[in-house]
Amino acid sequence: MAVTLSLSVDAADAARPDLLATPLLRLASVLDPAGIPLSAFTTPAARTWLSYARSLHHQAAALLELDEDTVTAGLRCLHRFNLVTVDDTTVRVHGLVQRVLREPLTDDEVSEVAKAAADALLAIWPYIERDPSQSQTLRDNTTALRHHVGDALLTPSPHNVLFRAAQSLGETGLVQSAIAAFEQLLDDRLRMLGPDHPDTLANRGHLARWHSQLGHHAGAIGSLQQLLGDQLRVLGPDHHDTLATRGLLALYGLPGGRASAYRQLLDDQLRVLGPDHPDTLTTRSHLARWQGEIGHHAGATAALQLLLDDQMRVLGPDHPDTLATRRGLAKVRGQAGDPAGAASVYRQLLDDVARVFGRDHPNTLATRGDLAQWHGAAGDPTGAAAALQLLLDDQMQVLGPDHPDTLATRGDLAMWRGEAGDPAGAATAFAHLFDDMVRVLGRDHANTLATSGRPLAT
Repeated sequence: MAVTLSLSVDAADAARPDLLATPLLRLASVLDPAGIPLSAFTTPAARTWLSYARSLHHQAAALLELDEDTVTAGLRCLHRFNLVTVDDTTVRVHGLVQRVLREPLTDDEVSEVAKAAADALLAIWPYIERDPSQSQTLRDNTTALRHHVGDALLTPSPHNVLFRAAQSLGETGLVQSAIAAFEQLLDDRLRMLGPDHPDTLANRGHLARWHSQLGHHAGAIGSLQQLLGDQLRVLGPDHHDTLATRGLLALYGLPGGRASAYRQLLDDQLRVLGPDHPDTLTTRSHLARWQGEIGHHAGATAALQLLLDDQMRVLGPDHPDTLATRRGLAKVRGQAGDPAGAASVYRQLLDDVARVFGRDHPNTLATRGDLAQWHGAAGDPTGAAAALQLLLDDQMQVLGPDHPDTLATRGDLAMWRGEAGDPAGAATAFAHLFDDMVRVLGRDHANTLATSGRPLAT
């Protein structure tokens, strides 16, 4: 097989003057054989490495500044010689071809191609993941890369593509998988960097955050408190990561001290980061929303409106934080006694959220849930129940039956079924939900206890 492939590669090289056959196949050999984004090969990181690898493999060849068309033409040439399959978006390569191209590589060569492939994946990873299939493809390629190159992706420290893949799992609703990925990444960072490295400490913060997303608040708070002590010792009180951990503790901490924690944090962020830093703006958002939660609706509305003006100026109208502030304004309007007005604002917001994130993104699904809730509060329990049923069907497909948002929607749906005149059906739905919450979250979890005592309309 190796001899046959070598002849085919030599023929592909002879067919074009750019001599890219071997470098392209080596880059493909460390990624997912089932499908590599074509755009990964044309990134600046990939093209720089391809030029370098070409000059090494063909010692007489000079370094070339490769453009995207040249790289794409090289892939099409490999396709004609049956070494890869290429369509408009994807490159596929047989696992045996990958193995034959990988096995002769030295450790240094594996390290170089691994970094190039990881840089290329990061370059095409979108900031907002609108397309679940694209996200899955990028994660699959990261997993294949980690498998094919061993610890080469961890030296001298774990590559950021591993963090991005773990974060992608959580951001697209796969929270359990995100926790497992961050636990693996924490093990890698402890082994490669040690417990006091800033990246190791930051990893602990991300892990606690995703645990809290599953409702494990007590454990997350304990982990964050330990982390804050270590960050104060290692990084100091004014380090960006130390301030970020204080923000998470304020978010997940005891309600009684939340406003005070946010105010103290905001003072320090204004001093250290400045008024326009995204983290400073985020803390202002949390503080304003908390005012709404405790009944200070006028103050919360004024604070959120000022914040929205600053976010529109600094971040732009489509930034996730700007959209989150609009969501906060709508909620406070409803809390202040105008549920119909809140529903109207949510309806307008939903169009923008769906346009920015995509219809299946967790943020879009959550906004649909908010809209249904305020429709019900405005006097349309039947419409709220119908909207929540449609939302639940989509959440079951996108997030899965055990995701916290899916469970929450089941509770809201049961409540509005009761309000719409079906208390018996609501009681049955709550009973089934309680059993699932005990299984997923535990009998003593706050959400489980709340479900066991949900009031029903009669």
